[in-house]
Amino acid sequence: MKPIAKPKGISLPYPKTSQAPIGIFLLCYVVSMLLQSVTAYSQTNITAIAQSYQSTVETRTYSGTKPSTPGLVYTNATFNYGVASGSSNNELRVSSFTAASISHSFLPVGTQQVVFRRVNNTGVTGARQLVFLEGTHTSNTTPQVFNIVRPYEDDMATLFNGTLGFNAGTDNLFCNTGNGDGNINNIERVDVIFKNGLKVNSPTQAGFALFERGVNNAHDAFAISVILEVDGSGNPTRFSRVIRVGSGSYGTTDLYGSGSPKSFVVLRKEEAQTNLLASAALTQNLGGVYFRLSDFNIAVNQNIYGYVILPPDFVPVASRGLADSTRISDFTNSTNYPTNTADGGTAGGIDLIATTGVAKVTGSNAIEPLGEIPTIPTDEKGTPTDTTTTPVTPEAKQKITTSLPEGESVPSLRPSLLSCTTNDLTITATTVVSVAFVQQSTTKTNALGYFTYPTSNPPTVAPDKSQIRLIFPNATDVANGGGLSTGTTVELGTFNAGTSISWVLVENGYNTSLNAVGDGTNVFYSNPALNPTNSATGNKYLVQFYDSTSNSYMMAWEDAPNGDNDFNDLVFSFKSSDPNACTTCNRWLTMNWTEASNAGDGGLESISLGDAISQYRYSFIKNDGKYVPNEDVLDANLVSNYKNQVAQRNASRNGALALINYIPTSVTGNFTRKVSTPVHLLSFTNAIDVEGVNFLRSDNSNAASVLVMKTRVKPYDHTKAICDRVVGSVIKNIVAYEVDGFNFGRMMMLRKDGVYEYATSFSIAISGNSRVARIQADWRATAAAGADTLYNYQVWSSDGPVTNELVGKILNVFRQQGYQLEQPIRDNVVPSVFINKVERSANLLKLYVTNNLPTSTPYNITLYTRPNENVDKRTQNIRGTLQPGNTNVVNVQVFDHLEQSVDFSINRVVVDH
Repeated sequence: MKPIAKPKGISLPYPKTSQAPIGIFLLCYVVSMLLQSVTAYSQTNITAIAQSYQSTVETRTYSGTKPSTPGLVYTNATFNYGVASGSSNNELRVSSFTAASISHSFLPVGTQQVVFRRVNNTGVTGARQLVFLEGTHTSNTTPQVFNIVRPYEDDMATLFNGTLGFNAGTDNLFCNTGNGDGNINNIERVDVIFKNGLKVNSPTQAGFALFERGVNNAHDAFAISVILEVDGSGNPTRFSRVIRVGSGSYGTTDLYGSGSPKSFVVLRKEEAQTNLLASAALTQNLGGVYFRLSDFNIAVNQNIYGYVILPPDFVPVASRGLADSTRISDFTNSTNYPTNTADGGTAGGIDLIATTGVAKVTGSNAIEPLGEIPTIPTDEKGTPTDTTTTPVTPEAKQKITTSLPEGESVPSLRPSLLSCTTNDLTITATTVVSVAFVQQSTTKTNALGYFTYPTSNPPTVAPDKSQIRLIFPNATDVANGGGLSTGTTVELGTFNAGTSISWVLVENGYNTSLNAVGDGTNVFYSNPALNPTNSATGNKYLVQFYDSTSNSYMMAWEDAPNGDNDFNDLVFSFKSSDPNACTTCNRWLTMNWTEASNAGDGGLESISLGDAISQYRYSFIKNDGKYVPNEDVLDANLVSNYKNQVAQRNASRNGALALINYIPTSVTGNFTRKVSTPVHLLSFTNAIDVEGVNFLRSDNSNAASVLVMKTRVKPYDHTKAICDRVVGSVIKNIVAYEVDGFNFGRMMMLRKDGVYEYATSFSIAISGNSRVARIQADWRATAAAGADTLYNYQVWSSDGPVTNELVGKILNVFRQQGYQLEQPIRDNVVPSVFINKVERSANLLKLYVTNNLPTSTPYNITLYTRPNENVDKRTQNIRGTLQPGNTNVVNVQVFDHLEQSVDFSINRVVVDH
């Protein structure tokens, strides 16, 4: 019989004879097998690390007293966290380490979680949070001061989840009793779980690294096992063999290097407390140990689900053996998990560093996540390493900002952007596609990606995450802690005809601690059929439009279900190397979306001005767009008055109080102000002065206009939105908004040329020499009260927020003139019932009426008829009932040779005309 070799590190009394008794050999064999189940096989001390600080803008300061149990002596102290402590290098991350002279890197796993398994004992009940954080203690001041480098964190599970806690950890992890500072806990097991699992391609090139704060060559013991299976809730159910670690496994290298020893403050918080309170302050070194998966007998192509960290007294010594792994599950079993574990290096005193995850030999494919979005090479902030820069002009950014303003609902502001059934990109010829970051207005760490599918076979369900390809794992700019700048570009590659690209946004997808993309809060797609419900947008979270100047598309995301729906949370651009090789729904919708009506056309509603309007239009056509009053048609006094007013107006235009000075000089954006005044309004309206201004884009298209008419005694009553300048328009909606606390209404109109326009009308009334200016913004111009002087405004633009801004600047004009603004009456700026569209069909006038009341509503139409303006009106009443909604059509008979006007009343109150 050949002698059995003795196990490493074990001295056994072998007999001197060459023929040992058979019982001795059997005993040696059994002991050898037992020891193999508990001995560290090839765990290796870590000899070097690559570490870097990451700055945070998070701060927190509070005061507190010492914990109730022993510890530091102080009655009151100030606690400063993050940059409030005077440092900008806050969170320490380890990116790689060296073991056995081989470099290893951490693999980002987005679905990792850390669970502390607790069993109450005589010293601790509940979820005590016991942490140490890099920081200093100043004891010679009153109050004493604790300056903590890191941001505040009192949840151990969060602190330990990832590789960003290298200057933090937990004190005496498995200690239940006996610590002089009171730093004990009720933790019996720590689970580091990879929810979706990892596939092992090379067990010798992948594994786990654990680090401990302590004294060189005197670090603390623990045990470890690999999770082989989890149940449907993600709880571990089967484990590998157990490996036990002693002080000698860490080696003698202080891994903090030149920054060692580091200063730490130990803090703890009970469930009923609000803040962490300090219980100790100390300086110590760092050690680390690495385990290969092959040490646990993990095989090639085997799946694993994480690892568990166990106390060194797990399973009594006399009972240890091959079955240890079967005893891991029940952490409430006090035989296997004693609840009276003492402090000390061989007991429960391990001061575990808050760094968890799986590592692999740098550059290898030794292990890969299952059921997750595949990773791409990034830096420590989640920014792709292979990027270029694409210029994004300030004008393009300004167009985005003014067109998708913060807090403005796209369903109300630009519903045409939501008209697409999908915003996927269809490739029609071989081309290269690239995506650039433009801007953000969210604080979330979202992730942008895409997946592809055959155009002829669009998906009906969301793809498996393994099909998604990342573009920007952390779609966050530098100002918000990320690494992206405007124009940061990723080339996606070459795509062939018949392929479609579907865009993907993972809300809160990037985990800064793990440096990986996980499940996030929600996943949004450019195909609304795959999205969570958002009733206001038809389940759409992306809008697109085309920028013809750069041959690129803009895609703008809303990153929250049923949020503010402003679709400006994240904006990217994408382009094709061949602009004609791809199509998407909104290619026709360009960034130069609309041109607003010209102020020079005037804002005129034909109320009792039949002959004058007809003559005015005839003159415009006859005189190439210029108005020349026809003395044969108009009353001679009107013509004379018109000429006098024009002369007076021209003479006073340069004075300090000239009407032109009551119009803003600028609006946000690269616009040019151009005066375009409809002087012809002076000939047949009650205006005594008029000015108009357009704000032009660089291509000379009109973005916005302001028209102001000065009147005496009564307001200018031809200012409703559906007026002469926009004949054939449809009022899509009317929304209320506030400027400086004053109430206004804004109408969104769809013009007959397909362009949207956003209009507001109001007057500012001044009595005598009063310095009080009264704002009147009722939906009906005729509801405004008279005054000695009235400034009657019409403001419209192709972007709703521009209209709002101009209104605010008009108010500032009056403040600068020394007026005090007030709005004594809360005007009816959003009517419940209004005429949204008018059509003429033969002798029928079709009134399309919106009824926002919840029930059927009786109405009365008063029809005023007269052959001309010099005879009295005849009246006729038409009654009916409106149904809720905007589908009501009311027919009124009209005749070409008569002038007719309509008052629309509800409950004897005129609501429209």
